[in-house]
Amino acid sequence: NKKYFNDKIIKLKNLNINKIYIIAGAHIKYNQYKNSSLYIDLIKNLFEDNKIKCILLLKNNPDYDILLSVNAKNFINTGGGFSKLIIEIRHEMNKLPSL
Repeated sequence: NKKYFNDKIIKLKNLNINKIYIIAGAHIKYNQYKNSSLYIDLIKNLFEDNKIKCILLLKNNPDYDILLSVNAKNFINTGGGFSKLIIEIRHEMNKLPSL
């Protein structure tokens, strides 16, 4: 949803954040990788068009992805199951904010 990410871009700019990490991976066999790649590219381009550098971390070990996400200073929830798990862990650790 473009509006959702535009709202996040505004928050990032208000916090003077000009670099983000996009973490993605399918940790199961999935036949829609092409669509996922297109979606990731659209999101990446949206941020970069707004002068926010994007570093892609794709297909890493899921444990590493969770550790990185939980310990990030800020976290953008994308609404998927992985994001929900990370939000729960961050909440339990009093590791806020999530954007």
